[in-house]
Amino acid sequence: MTQNGRRKDAGSAFCNRSDSAVSASGAILLCCLLYLACAPTRPTIRPTPDNTRFRLAAPADTLKAWQLAAQGDFERAETRAAGEPLAQGLVDIYQGRLVDAERNFRAVLDSPADSAMRSHAYVGLEALLLSHERYASLESLELRAAQEHLEYDSTNRFVAEALNRLGHLEIEAATSETRLPMKLSSVGVPMVKAAANGRRAQDFWLDTGASMNVVTESFARRHGIRIVSEKTGLAGTSTQRKVTFKMGVIDTLRIDELVLRNVPVVVMRDRDLTFKLLFITLLKIDAIIGWPVISRFVATLDYPAHELVLEYYPEPRDPGTPEPGNLFFAGQPYVRVAVDSSGPLNFILDTGASTSMITRAGLGKLIATPALASGMGCIGGAGGGDAGKLRSLSGARFLVAGQELFPQTLMVHDLPAEGLAVAPDGILGEDVLRSFRVIVNAADGRLTLERDSTEE
Repeated sequence: MTQNGRRKDAGSAFCNRSDSAVSASGAILLCCLLYLACAPTRPTIRPTPDNTRFRLAAPADTLKAWQLAAQGDFERAETRAAGEPLAQGLVDIYQGRLVDAERNFRAVLDSPADSAMRSHAYVGLEALLLSHERYASLESLELRAAQEHLEYDSTNRFVAEALNRLGHLEIEAATSETRLPMKLSSVGVPMVKAAANGRRAQDFWLDTGASMNVVTESFARRHGIRIVSEKTGLAGTSTQRKVTFKMGVIDTLRIDELVLRNVPVVVMRDRDLTFKLLFITLLKIDAIIGWPVISRFVATLDYPAHELVLEYYPEPRDPGTPEPGNLFFAGQPYVRVAVDSSGPLNFILDTGASTSMITRAGLGKLIATPALASGMGCIGGAGGGDAGKLRSLSGARFLVAGQELFPQTLMVHDLPAEGLAVAPDGILGEDVLRSFRVIVNAADGRLTLERDSTEE
Protein backbone atom coordinates (compact mmCIF):
# COMPACT_ATOMS: atom_id res chain seq x y z
CA MET A 1 0.00 0.00 0.00
CA THR A 2 1.03 3.62 -0.10
CA GLN A 3 2.25 5.75 2.74
CA ASN A 4 3.36 9.36 2.88
CA GLY A 5 2.98 10.02 -0.81
CA ARG A 6 4.74 6.90 -2.14
CA ARG A 7 3.46 3.57 -3.36
CA LYS A 8 5.20 0.30 -2.70
CA ASP A 9 6.29 -1.77 -5.61
CA ALA A 10 3.58 -4.30 -6.33
CA GLY A 11 0.00 -5.13 -5.51
CA SER A 12 -0.49 -1.88 -3.66
CA ALA A 13 -3.84 -0.69 -2.43
CA PHE A 14 -5.10 2.82 -2.98
CA CYS A 15 -4.54 5.62 -0.51
CA ASN A 16 -5.66 9.22 -0.37
CA ARG A 17 -3.16 11.86 -1.46
CA SER A 18 -3.08 13.08 2.11
CA ASP A 19 -1.42 9.72 2.84
CA SER A 20 -0.09 8.98 -0.64
CA ALA A 21 -0.62 9.52 -4.31
CA VAL A 22 -0.99 7.66 -7.52
CA SER A 23 1.88 5.82 -9.13
CA ALA A 24 -0.19 5.02 -12.14
CA SER A 25 0.69 2.38 -14.64
CA GLY A 26 -1.90 2.93 -17.33
CA ALA A 27 -5.23 1.75 -18.50
CA ILE A 28 -5.81 -0.99 -21.04
CA LEU A 29 -6.12 1.62 -23.68
CA LEU A 30 -2.74 1.95 -25.45
CA CYS A 31 -2.86 5.63 -26.44
CA CYS A 32 -4.44 8.18 -28.75
CA LEU A 33 -1.40 10.22 -29.71
CA LEU A 34 -1.55 12.09 -33.00
CA TYR A 35 1.28 13.27 -35.20
CA LEU A 36 0.80 15.74 -37.94
CA ALA A 37 2.41 15.81 -41.40
CA CYS A 38 1.78 12.07 -41.75
CA ALA A 39 3.45 10.99 -38.52
CA PRO A 40 1.83 8.24 -36.43
CA THR A 41 -0.95 7.74 -33.97
CA ARG A 42 -0.96 4.72 -31.73
CA PRO A 43 -4.08 2.66 -31.11
CA THR A 44 -6.73 2.51 -28.44
CA ILE A 45 -7.71 -1.02 -27.56
CA ARG A 46 -11.25 -0.20 -26.54
CA PRO A 47 -13.70 0.09 -29.46
CA THR A 48 -16.26 2.85 -29.72
CA PRO A 49 -19.12 1.89 -27.40
CA ASP A 50 -22.61 1.34 -28.71
CA ASN A 51 -24.26 4.36 -27.15
CA THR A 52 -27.67 3.35 -28.46
CA ARG A 53 -28.02 0.84 -25.63
CA PHE A 54 -27.44 3.49 -22.96
CA ARG A 55 -30.41 5.09 -21.29
CA LEU A 56 -30.22 8.40 -19.47
CA ALA A 57 -32.81 8.06 -16.74
CA ALA A 58 -30.93 9.58 -13.82
CA PRO A 59 -32.13 12.70 -11.98
CA ALA A 60 -31.11 16.01 -13.56
CA ASP A 61 -28.80 16.99 -10.67
CA THR A 62 -27.04 13.61 -10.84
CA LEU A 63 -26.53 13.92 -14.58
CA LYS A 64 -25.23 17.48 -14.31
CA ALA A 65 -22.69 16.59 -11.63
CA TRP A 66 -21.54 13.56 -13.68
CA GLN A 67 -21.25 15.57 -16.90
CA LEU A 68 -19.22 18.31 -15.21
CA ALA A 69 -16.82 15.75 -13.70
CA ALA A 70 -16.50 13.76 -16.93
CA GLN A 71 -15.66 17.01 -18.74
CA GLY A 72 -12.93 17.70 -16.19
CA ASP A 73 -14.68 20.64 -14.51
CA PHE A 74 -13.88 19.22 -11.08
CA GLU A 75 -14.35 22.42 -9.11
CA ARG A 76 -17.96 22.89 -10.23
CA ALA A 77 -18.64 19.16 -10.10
CA GLU A 78 -17.56 18.96 -6.47
CA THR A 79 -20.15 21.54 -5.44
CA ARG A 80 -22.88 19.34 -6.98
CA ALA A 81 -21.44 15.91 -6.20
CA ALA A 82 -22.63 15.46 -2.61
CA GLY A 83 -24.33 12.07 -2.47
CA GLU A 84 -23.60 11.42 -6.18
CA PRO A 85 -20.97 8.64 -6.15
CA LEU A 86 -19.99 8.67 -9.82
CA ALA A 87 -19.25 12.41 -9.97
CA GLN A 88 -17.57 12.23 -6.57
CA GLY A 89 -15.47 9.28 -7.71
CA LEU A 90 -14.11 11.30 -10.64
CA VAL A 91 -13.36 14.23 -8.33
CA ASP A 92 -11.62 11.77 -5.99
CA ILE A 93 -9.35 10.61 -8.83
CA TYR A 94 -8.35 14.19 -9.58
CA GLN A 95 -7.66 14.91 -5.90
CA GLY A 96 -5.77 11.64 -5.36
CA ARG A 97 -8.27 10.07 -2.94
CA LEU A 98 -8.11 6.66 -4.58
CA VAL A 99 -9.65 4.61 -1.78
CA ASP A 100 -12.66 6.90 -1.91
CA ALA A 101 -12.75 6.76 -5.73
CA GLU A 102 -12.84 2.96 -5.75
CA ARG A 103 -15.57 2.88 -3.12
CA ASN A 104 -17.69 5.36 -5.07
CA PHE A 105 -17.26 3.56 -8.41
CA ARG A 106 -18.21 0.23 -6.84
CA ALA A 107 -21.26 1.84 -5.24
CA VAL A 108 -22.44 2.88 -8.72
CA LEU A 109 -21.78 -0.59 -10.16
CA ASP A 110 -23.69 -2.23 -7.30
CA SER A 111 -26.69 0.08 -7.72
CA PRO A 112 -29.55 0.11 -10.25
CA ALA A 113 -28.04 3.27 -11.73
CA ASP A 114 -28.41 4.47 -15.29
CA SER A 115 -26.56 2.07 -17.62
CA ALA A 116 -24.38 4.85 -19.07
CA MET A 117 -23.34 5.91 -15.58
CA ARG A 118 -22.55 2.32 -14.58
CA SER A 119 -20.43 1.95 -17.73
CA HIS A 120 -18.55 5.13 -16.83
CA ALA A 121 -17.95 3.81 -13.30
CA TYR A 122 -16.58 0.62 -14.87
CA VAL A 123 -14.12 2.64 -16.99
CA GLY A 124 -12.93 4.61 -13.94
CA LEU A 125 -12.51 1.51 -11.80
CA GLU A 126 -10.74 -0.30 -14.64
CA ALA A 127 -8.10 2.46 -14.79
CA LEU A 128 -7.59 2.39 -11.03
CA LEU A 129 -7.15 -1.39 -10.84
CA LEU A 130 -4.73 -1.55 -13.74
CA SER A 131 -2.71 1.42 -12.53
CA HIS A 132 -1.95 -0.41 -9.28
CA GLU A 133 -1.41 -3.83 -10.88
CA ARG A 134 -4.46 -5.35 -9.18
CA TYR A 135 -4.81 -7.76 -12.04
CA ALA A 136 -6.97 -10.40 -10.32
CA SER A 137 -9.55 -7.75 -9.43
CA LEU A 138 -9.27 -6.34 -12.94
CA GLU A 139 -9.99 -9.74 -14.50
CA SER A 140 -13.04 -10.11 -12.25
CA LEU A 141 -14.22 -6.66 -13.28
CA GLU A 142 -13.91 -7.50 -16.99
CA LEU A 143 -15.94 -10.70 -16.46
CA ARG A 144 -18.63 -8.70 -14.70
CA ALA A 145 -18.64 -6.08 -17.47
CA ALA A 146 -19.26 -8.83 -20.03
CA GLN A 147 -22.08 -10.36 -17.99
CA GLU A 148 -23.78 -7.02 -17.36
CA HIS A 149 -23.28 -5.63 -20.91
CA LEU A 150 -21.31 -2.59 -19.82
CA GLU A 151 -18.87 -0.72 -22.10
CA TYR A 152 -16.92 -3.89 -22.81
CA ASP A 153 -14.92 -5.71 -25.44
CA SER A 154 -13.42 -9.20 -25.28
CA THR A 155 -10.00 -7.65 -25.92
CA ASN A 156 -10.09 -6.05 -22.47
CA ARG A 157 -10.74 -9.38 -20.82
CA PHE A 158 -7.94 -11.18 -22.64
CA VAL A 159 -5.49 -8.40 -21.73
CA ALA A 160 -6.57 -8.61 -18.08
CA GLU A 161 -6.17 -12.40 -18.12
CA ALA A 162 -2.66 -12.12 -19.59
CA LEU A 163 -1.59 -9.49 -17.06
CA ASN A 164 -2.99 -11.56 -14.18
CA ARG A 165 -0.89 -14.54 -15.28
CA LEU A 166 2.24 -12.38 -15.62
CA GLY A 167 2.10 -10.80 -12.19
CA HIS A 168 3.89 -7.64 -11.17
CA LEU A 169 6.73 -5.60 -12.61
CA GLU A 170 9.89 -5.87 -10.48
CA ILE A 171 12.61 -3.23 -10.28
CA GLU A 172 16.21 -3.64 -9.10
CA ALA A 173 18.22 -0.46 -8.60
CA ALA A 174 21.80 -0.30 -7.31
CA THR A 175 21.34 3.36 -6.40
CA SER A 176 18.34 5.62 -5.95
CA GLU A 177 19.27 7.70 -9.03
CA THR A 178 20.20 6.61 -12.54
CA ARG A 179 21.45 9.06 -15.16
CA LEU A 180 21.80 8.18 -18.82
CA PRO A 181 21.93 9.91 -22.22
CA MET A 182 18.66 10.77 -23.93
CA LYS A 183 18.43 11.59 -27.63
CA LEU A 184 15.52 12.72 -29.79
CA SER A 185 13.98 10.83 -32.67
CA SER A 186 13.45 12.36 -36.10
CA VAL A 187 10.07 13.69 -34.89
CA GLY A 188 11.44 14.95 -31.57
CA VAL A 189 10.37 12.09 -29.28
CA PRO A 190 12.87 11.29 -26.48
CA MET A 191 14.65 7.92 -26.70
CA VAL A 192 17.02 5.94 -24.48
CA LYS A 193 19.04 2.79 -24.93
CA ALA A 194 17.73 -0.33 -23.20
CA ALA A 195 18.67 -4.00 -23.48
CA ALA A 196 15.89 -6.61 -23.59
CA ASN A 197 16.68 -10.13 -22.37
CA GLY A 198 20.44 -9.66 -22.52
CA ARG A 199 20.51 -8.69 -26.20
CA ARG A 200 22.26 -5.64 -27.61
CA ALA A 201 20.80 -2.35 -26.36
CA GLN A 202 18.35 -0.67 -28.73
CA ASP A 203 16.53 2.65 -28.86
CA PHE A 204 13.25 2.77 -26.92
CA TRP A 205 10.88 5.71 -27.22
CA LEU A 206 9.99 7.36 -23.89
CA ASP A 207 6.29 7.94 -24.21
CA THR A 208 4.07 9.04 -21.33
CA GLY A 209 1.09 8.89 -23.69
CA ALA A 210 1.56 5.15 -24.28
CA SER A 211 -0.47 3.45 -21.59
CA MET A 212 1.19 0.13 -22.39
CA ASN A 213 4.76 -0.72 -23.35
CA VAL A 214 4.96 -1.65 -27.04
CA VAL A 215 7.29 -3.65 -29.32
CA THR A 216 7.01 -4.84 -32.91
CA GLU A 217 6.86 -8.50 -33.90
CA SER A 218 10.36 -8.44 -35.43
CA PHE A 219 11.78 -6.78 -32.31
CA ALA A 220 10.11 -9.46 -30.17
CA ARG A 221 11.68 -12.24 -32.25
CA ARG A 222 15.17 -10.69 -32.20
CA HIS A 223 15.11 -10.09 -28.47
CA GLY A 224 13.52 -13.29 -27.22
CA ILE A 225 10.31 -11.66 -26.01
CA ARG A 226 7.76 -14.30 -25.08
CA ILE A 227 4.19 -14.19 -26.32
CA VAL A 228 2.06 -15.05 -23.30
CA SER A 229 -1.27 -15.63 -25.03
CA GLU A 230 -2.12 -16.90 -28.49
CA LYS A 231 -5.23 -14.75 -28.46
CA THR A 232 -5.15 -11.69 -30.70
CA GLY A 233 -6.59 -8.33 -29.74
CA LEU A 234 -8.13 -5.88 -32.17
CA ALA A 235 -7.37 -2.22 -31.58
CA GLY A 236 -9.03 0.82 -33.09
CA THR A 237 -7.06 3.93 -33.96
CA SER A 238 -7.88 7.60 -34.26
CA THR A 239 -7.99 7.15 -38.03
CA GLN A 240 -10.74 4.52 -37.58
CA ARG A 241 -8.51 1.71 -38.82
CA LYS A 242 -8.05 -1.56 -36.95
CA VAL A 243 -4.74 -3.10 -35.93
CA THR A 244 -4.04 -6.42 -34.24
CA PHE A 245 -1.72 -7.20 -31.35
CA LYS A 246 -0.72 -9.90 -28.89
CA MET A 247 0.43 -9.72 -25.28
CA GLY A 248 4.07 -10.47 -24.48
CA VAL A 249 6.60 -10.10 -21.68
CA ILE A 250 10.21 -8.93 -21.52
CA ASP A 251 11.78 -11.13 -18.86
CA THR A 252 14.63 -8.67 -18.21
CA LEU A 253 14.93 -5.07 -19.39
CA ARG A 254 18.15 -3.28 -18.47
CA ILE A 255 18.19 0.52 -18.58
CA ASP A 256 21.76 1.47 -17.71
CA GLU A 257 22.16 0.21 -14.12
CA LEU A 258 18.44 -0.39 -13.63
CA VAL A 259 17.07 -3.90 -14.09
CA LEU A 260 13.35 -4.38 -14.71
CA ARG A 261 11.88 -7.86 -14.67
CA ASN A 262 8.56 -9.18 -15.92
CA VAL A 263 7.80 -6.18 -18.13
CA PRO A 264 4.45 -6.60 -19.99
CA VAL A 265 4.36 -5.43 -23.60
CA VAL A 266 1.90 -5.20 -26.45
CA VAL A 267 3.35 -6.85 -29.58
CA MET A 268 2.20 -5.25 -32.85
CA ARG A 269 2.86 -5.95 -36.50
CA ASP A 270 5.84 -4.08 -37.93
CA ARG A 271 3.79 -2.59 -40.74
CA ASP A 272 1.43 -0.97 -38.25
CA LEU A 273 4.33 0.98 -36.72
CA THR A 274 6.06 1.80 -40.03
CA PHE A 275 5.01 5.04 -41.67
CA LYS A 276 5.56 5.65 -45.35
CA LEU A 277 4.93 8.27 -47.99
CA LEU A 278 4.42 6.42 -51.25
CA PHE A 279 7.27 3.86 -51.07
CA ILE A 280 9.56 5.90 -48.82
CA THR A 281 9.77 4.92 -45.15
CA LEU A 282 9.48 8.09 -43.07
CA LEU A 283 9.55 6.55 -39.62
CA LYS A 284 9.72 3.12 -38.01
CA ILE A 285 9.09 2.51 -34.33
CA ASP A 286 10.50 -0.69 -32.81
CA ALA A 287 9.97 -0.31 -29.08
CA ILE A 288 8.22 2.04 -26.64
CA ILE A 289 8.66 2.44 -22.89
CA GLY A 290 5.27 3.71 -21.79
CA TRP A 291 3.52 5.06 -18.74
CA PRO A 292 3.52 1.72 -16.81
CA VAL A 293 7.33 1.99 -16.47
CA ILE A 294 7.81 5.77 -16.46
CA SER A 295 5.27 6.23 -13.67
CA ARG A 296 7.27 3.96 -11.35
CA PHE A 297 10.01 6.57 -11.10
CA VAL A 298 10.47 10.24 -10.55
CA ALA A 299 11.47 10.74 -14.17
CA THR A 300 13.34 13.86 -15.28
CA LEU A 301 13.47 14.31 -19.04
CA ASP A 302 16.08 17.02 -19.46
CA TYR A 303 15.53 18.08 -23.07
CA PRO A 304 18.24 20.84 -23.16
CA ALA A 305 20.90 18.55 -21.64
CA HIS A 306 19.72 15.44 -23.53
CA GLU A 307 19.70 13.46 -20.30
CA LEU A 308 17.23 11.17 -18.53
CA VAL A 309 17.29 10.88 -14.74
CA LEU A 310 15.29 8.09 -13.09
CA GLU A 311 14.87 8.23 -9.31
CA TYR A 312 13.57 5.06 -7.70
CA TYR A 313 12.38 4.71 -4.12
CA PRO A 314 11.30 1.18 -3.16
CA GLU A 315 10.17 2.42 0.24
CA PRO A 316 7.85 5.36 0.91
CA ARG A 317 9.32 8.80 1.52
CA ASP A 318 7.73 11.48 3.67
CA PRO A 319 7.02 14.37 1.29
CA GLY A 320 6.11 16.72 4.12
CA THR A 321 2.83 18.56 3.97
CA PRO A 322 1.08 17.41 0.79
CA GLU A 323 -0.09 20.00 -1.70
CA PRO A 324 -2.74 19.65 -4.39
CA GLY A 325 -1.21 18.07 -7.49
CA ASN A 326 -1.44 19.15 -11.11
CA LEU A 327 -1.04 15.63 -12.54
CA PHE A 328 -3.59 12.83 -12.28
CA PHE A 329 -4.36 9.57 -14.02
CA ALA A 330 -7.77 8.68 -15.48
CA GLY A 331 -6.92 6.25 -18.29
CA GLN A 332 -4.16 8.63 -19.42
CA PRO A 333 -1.89 11.00 -17.46
CA TYR A 334 -3.57 14.40 -17.39
CA VAL A 335 -1.98 17.73 -16.53
CA ARG A 336 -3.90 20.87 -15.63
CA VAL A 337 -3.35 23.61 -18.23
CA ALA A 338 -4.55 27.20 -18.57
CA VAL A 339 -4.82 28.47 -22.15
CA ASP A 340 -5.04 32.23 -22.74
CA SER A 341 -6.18 32.84 -19.15
CA SER A 342 -8.95 30.22 -19.50
CA GLY A 343 -9.06 27.03 -17.59
CA PRO A 344 -8.00 24.94 -16.00
CA LEU A 345 -8.20 22.48 -18.90
CA ASN A 346 -7.10 18.85 -18.80
CA PHE A 347 -4.44 17.96 -21.36
CA ILE A 348 -2.92 14.51 -21.80
CA LEU A 349 0.79 14.63 -20.97
CA ASP A 350 2.32 12.95 -24.02
CA THR A 351 6.07 13.00 -24.52
CA GLY A 352 5.50 10.82 -27.59
CA ALA A 353 3.54 13.54 -29.39
CA SER A 354 5.58 15.82 -31.61
CA THR A 355 2.75 18.36 -31.82
CA SER A 356 0.41 19.69 -29.14
CA MET A 357 -3.27 20.02 -29.94
CA ILE A 358 -6.62 21.07 -28.55
CA THR A 359 -10.02 19.46 -29.01
CA ARG A 360 -13.18 21.24 -30.05
CA ALA A 361 -14.47 20.75 -26.50
CA GLY A 362 -11.30 22.40 -25.23
CA LEU A 363 -11.84 25.33 -27.60
CA GLY A 364 -15.33 25.70 -26.17
CA LYS A 365 -13.88 26.24 -22.70
CA LEU A 366 -11.74 29.22 -23.74
CA ILE A 367 -12.91 32.60 -22.52
CA ALA A 368 -12.32 34.30 -25.87
CA THR A 369 -13.31 32.79 -29.20
CA PRO A 370 -10.01 32.19 -31.04
CA ALA A 371 -9.36 32.83 -34.72
CA LEU A 372 -8.56 29.59 -36.50
CA ALA A 373 -6.60 28.96 -39.69
CA SER A 374 -7.48 26.12 -42.08
CA GLY A 375 -5.34 24.07 -44.41
CA MET A 376 -4.82 20.65 -45.88
CA GLY A 377 -2.86 18.09 -43.91
CA CYS A 378 -2.47 14.44 -43.06
CA ILE A 379 -3.11 12.60 -39.82
CA GLY A 380 -1.25 9.31 -39.78
CA GLY A 381 -1.97 6.42 -37.49
CA ALA A 382 -1.16 2.80 -36.78
CA GLY A 383 -2.31 0.96 -39.89
CA GLY A 384 -2.53 4.02 -42.14
CA GLY A 385 -3.39 7.68 -42.40
CA ASP A 386 -6.04 10.11 -43.55
CA ALA A 387 -5.60 13.36 -45.46
CA GLY A 388 -8.01 16.23 -45.17
CA LYS A 389 -8.68 19.74 -43.97
CA LEU A 390 -7.18 20.66 -40.60
CA ARG A 391 -7.70 23.69 -38.40
CA SER A 392 -5.07 25.31 -36.23
CA LEU A 393 -4.76 27.98 -33.55
CA SER A 394 -1.73 30.28 -33.49
CA GLY A 395 -0.36 32.49 -30.75
CA ALA A 396 -1.90 30.60 -27.83
CA ARG A 397 -0.38 31.07 -24.37
CA PHE A 398 -0.17 28.05 -22.07
CA LEU A 399 0.37 28.21 -18.35
CA VAL A 400 1.59 24.82 -17.09
CA ALA A 401 3.18 24.16 -13.71
CA GLY A 402 3.82 27.86 -13.28
CA GLN A 403 5.60 28.20 -16.64
CA GLU A 404 4.46 30.06 -19.73
CA LEU A 405 4.57 28.05 -22.94
CA PHE A 406 3.90 29.31 -26.45
CA PRO A 407 3.30 26.54 -29.00
CA GLN A 408 3.91 27.81 -32.50
CA THR A 409 0.76 26.13 -33.79
CA LEU A 410 -1.92 24.35 -31.81
CA MET A 411 -3.79 21.89 -34.01
CA VAL A 412 -7.51 21.37 -33.48
CA HIS A 413 -8.45 17.72 -33.47
CA ASP A 414 -10.87 15.59 -31.46
CA LEU A 415 -9.32 12.70 -29.58
CA PRO A 416 -10.85 9.28 -28.95
CA ALA A 417 -12.28 9.20 -25.43
CA GLU A 418 -13.05 5.48 -25.26
CA GLY A 419 -11.63 3.98 -22.08
CA LEU A 420 -10.98 7.40 -20.55
CA ALA A 421 -12.79 8.45 -17.39
CA VAL A 422 -12.31 12.15 -18.23
CA ALA A 423 -12.69 13.65 -21.70
CA PRO A 424 -9.35 15.17 -22.80
CA ASP A 425 -9.20 18.85 -23.78
CA GLY A 426 -5.98 18.37 -25.72
CA ILE A 427 -2.47 16.97 -25.80
CA LEU A 428 0.66 18.55 -24.34
CA GLY A 429 3.41 17.40 -26.67
CA GLU A 430 7.11 17.67 -27.37
CA ASP A 431 6.86 21.01 -29.16
CA VAL A 432 6.09 22.80 -25.87
CA LEU A 433 8.10 20.53 -23.56
CA ARG A 434 11.45 20.55 -25.37
CA SER A 435 12.68 23.80 -23.81
CA PHE A 436 12.37 22.42 -20.29
CA ARG A 437 13.65 19.96 -17.78
CA VAL A 438 10.42 17.97 -17.40
CA ILE A 439 10.01 16.23 -14.03
CA VAL A 440 7.20 13.66 -13.92
CA ASN A 441 6.34 12.53 -10.40
CA ALA A 442 3.31 10.27 -10.78
CA ALA A 443 3.38 9.08 -7.17
CA ASP A 444 2.95 12.60 -5.82
CA GLY A 445 0.69 13.78 -8.65
CA ARG A 446 3.12 16.48 -9.72
CA LEU A 447 4.51 17.75 -13.03
CA THR A 448 7.37 20.27 -12.75
CA LEU A 449 8.88 22.27 -15.60
CA GLU A 450 12.30 23.88 -15.08
CA ARG A 451 14.05 26.12 -17.58
CA ASP A 452 17.71 25.62 -18.37
CA SER A 453 19.59 28.12 -16.19
CA THR A 454 21.94 28.92 -19.10
CA GLU A 455 18.97 30.33 -21.02
CA GLU A 456 17.90 32.66 -18.25
